[in-house]
Amino acid sequence: QLGDERVSQHLAHADSSRPTLGAVSLVDGMLHLHDAAPHVLQMARRVFPGADARRGNTMRFSLTRRSVEDLRWFMLRYPMGVDADASAAIDAVEAQTRELVRRREAGEVERAIDPGASFVGTPLEYQRTGCGFLVENRRCLLGDDMGLGKTVEAIMGLSVVDRWPWVVVVPPGNVGGQWAESLEAFLRPQRGNLSGWSHVISGTRPYPLPVVPVYVVHYDLVRFWVDRLAALRDGAGPVGVVFDEAQWLRRTQSKRYAACSAMTDRMEYVWGLSGTPIYNYGAEIWAVMNCLEHGCLGDESSFGREWCSVAGGKTVAKPDVLGDYLRREGLLLRRVKADVLSQLPPKRRATHVVDHDSSVYDREIRRAVELAGRYRDGEMERRERFNMAGMIEAETRRATGVAKAPYVAAFVDSLVESGERPLVYAHHHAVHEALRAGLDGRGVVGITGRETVKEKRAAVDAFAAGDASVCVIGLRTAAGIDGLQGRATCVVFAELDWSPAIHAQCEDRVQRIGMDESMDSLMCWYLVSETGYDAVIRDALGLKIGQFTALMGDKAEDEDERAVNRQAVEGHARLLVERLVGRGTGS
Repeated sequence: QLGDERVSQHLAHADSSRPTLGAVSLVDGMLHLHDAAPHVLQMARRVFPGADARRGNTMRFSLTRRSVEDLRWFMLRYPMGVDADASAAIDAVEAQTRELVRRREAGEVERAIDPGASFVGTPLEYQRTGCGFLVENRRCLLGDDMGLGKTVEAIMGLSVVDRWPWVVVVPPGNVGGQWAESLEAFLRPQRGNLSGWSHVISGTRPYPLPVVPVYVVHYDLVRFWVDRLAALRDGAGPVGVVFDEAQWLRRTQSKRYAACSAMTDRMEYVWGLSGTPIYNYGAEIWAVMNCLEHGCLGDESSFGREWCSVAGGKTVAKPDVLGDYLRREGLLLRRVKADVLSQLPPKRRATHVVDHDSSVYDREIRRAVELAGRYRDGEMERRERFNMAGMIEAETRRATGVAKAPYVAAFVDSLVESGERPLVYAHHHAVHEALRAGLDGRGVVGITGRETVKEKRAAVDAFAAGDASVCVIGLRTAAGIDGLQGRATCVVFAELDWSPAIHAQCEDRVQRIGMDESMDSLMCWYLVSETGYDAVIRDALGLKIGQFTALMGDKAEDEDERAVNRQAVEGHARLLVERLVGRGTGS
């Protein structure tokens, strides 16, 4: 209470006769600390690591719950004159903070709210809670398990805020089609607006934008459109931004990251959507969260020093503790299917060893062997060695996939013969082509990343309608694809990825709202070879899975569950055999 009184004294207007060491103003929706003494600025740069301090003796930072809390604490030591607009804005944020603290202490961390009047449909209770989380926390990550409807929850949030325009940023392979369709499906038509709810931005050369509520743009185009988007609303900029598949923000050195980060400064709402924000190591969460709210986890170096097992390393030492902090601060909300959609059939995973063609592998691996010799014996710069290591990995991975592809095709063929309708995931185009050749006559459609949006949609529709028995999909082109879950009955991995998050995304193309709930389980077959790439990657995935499950708050599979899964796999395999034997005997 004494601290609150002291802060209240410091929240005096700039014209007070009380001596101050600087001033705080509200300019274009952002807090500006200016006219401060050098020692004050020096300390402020440490307290507000995400602030824009490139303006002489002025620092600029977003008006958020955390920045206001830090400012209150900072002003206990360094009194500031605060103008009327900044004082009113700070009071409003503090009132919101007090309400959130009250609810947190009462065990009411998340509150369900109803969508706005423009929303069409009847959301589930957990979706109303997700909408409330986004609207109330403003800058946060909705990390719901894939298939729970994060897009719908975000659209509900747009209808509640009901101020426009917004920007939705999507992965390049998505090109905005799913979001444009979802906006039209879940929001009522606007009277007199012939342009619809959204416009999908295309091209690197800015053009005059139509007046619509939502602009959809993919990550690699943002940097070409930042200035044009900032000019919306007479220069005030968009009300908010939704980063769909927010794991695309995990690399801080990319032009994509710089552009997206710069775009969020003046926005009132910054929402990330991703069930898999961590693809590899726990430290990737810093980049994602920092883009949503600058400085919410400190600067990158201090995060690596305090949170990671080795200073500057990638592995978070206590991911469960970090996950708890993110959830407690209202930065992350994560629900898994088992919590909110218990009626969905569970996933069962099985690793199945398939044969490989040694002569094909020997032929395909020659390039990797040659590179490995050069890598071991040659003298080269660090960057060159890094690039060569990547080439060796890629060549080994491709050779392994090509060598086992005929046997993978035979396994998939047996699944189709027994009545299954599999989704088959592979990475290399050569493997895709070999699988389609091996399954010729089975009715195969493909989504490899080479297709146009129209061709991709046609492939999904053909499989969903029953015109194809197998759908072959690129491992890293699965994000944003919907509509397969009502038809597919199992998942097959012809190739593996370094990231467990990629595998989870692929599995959840099927295990989501709309799947056949009469299935006893969703079988996910991981087909591995005893040679080459597969033998290495299986061991590497263990640590990454541990980082993801602990930080996101998911429950890792324990020994009892592992035993149950093994029994289910064995039972499923026996059932397949019985079907095939029965089919062969005509019984």
